[in-house]
Amino acid sequence: GATVNIVTKSGTNDFHGSTSESFRNDSLTARNYFNTVDQPKNSFTNNQFSGLVDGPVFRDKTFFTLAYEGQRENGGLPQQGKVFSPADIIANTPASGINPVIQKLLDSKPWGTLPQTGGNVTFTTPFSNKSDNVIAKVDQHLKLLSAGDLLTARYFYAHGMQSFPLGMLYTGSSAPGFNTLTPTHVNIVSLSYTSIPKPNLIFEIRGGYNRFLQQFLPQDIGLDPKATFGLNTLPDSYSSSSRDSSRDLGLPTIAISGYSPIGATGSDSRGRIDTNYQLFGNVSLIKGRHSYKAGVEWRRTFINSFIDSGHRGKLVFRDRKSTRLNSS
Repeated sequence: GATVNIVTKSGTNDFHGSTSESFRNDSLTARNYFNTVDQPKNSFTNNQFSGLVDGPVFRDKTFFTLAYEGQRENGGLPQQGKVFSPADIIANTPASGINPVIQKLLDSKPWGTLPQTGGNVTFTTPFSNKSDNVIAKVDQHLKLLSAGDLLTARYFYAHGMQSFPLGMLYTGSSAPGFNTLTPTHVNIVSLSYTSIPKPNLIFEIRGGYNRFLQQFLPQDIGLDPKATFGLNTLPDSYSSSSRDSSRDLGLPTIAISGYSPIGATGSDSRGRIDTNYQLFGNVSLIKGRHSYKAGVEWRRTFINSFIDSGHRGKLVFRDRKSTRLNSS
């Protein structure tokens, strides 16, 4: 892979600032390849904005840089689906009545308001992306071993939340309300000291810490199927286990052959936390036509993850009659 070096701007003896805004919406963009003219045009809005300020804390000695960038993205993805009509439900209801669990599911309108006649409908599933990023940097000119000695501290923080209908890709529901939520948190801290005792000699010591957290959770994670519908998707002992049972709540995927499924994708829930510590030092020497560089690095990485894919299970029915509406 490629090596990428990112340089953060340093402050100067003068104050500077800048700001930017980028805006797009569906009126300013063309349809994508899959959003053909026989379908409603995808709704879309994207705002990206930023601001930066830098300057002196103490002239000729201490400088700062502070920057922020944010993004707000919203839209809708239309997709064809097929649902029941009230007449279909009545026609498949036996004299003994509908199973109470199924009745409660129908009352919750997981497909939205049912059409008077069953058949194809267009779901418009909303998606969103929110991102906030902040970086701060302080440079301190020390002049301990040389006039070019520099102590630099950096901190980067990022928080994001994405909501996207992954069910469209992984056999979950295309109906609104069953997106996958992806919260993301990033923290990066670094401290470095650079000294140039001679024009051809450079010493550097640097330490750093970073933590990355990301999860993929069902949009209806607050829904307890057992309490709401009487549908028990987790063992009774699970709530007392060491794992966080709340992340495995939400409606399981329920698929009836020939109709649009409901429920979150079976790949939820999952997540990971990466934590890294780093410390290294190096020395660079230029002598004649030759360059020499030597150093040492210490690194520790910890990864904690969970993968509860398929934990809520999946209910599959061959046809409408196999749902056994009269089952008790």
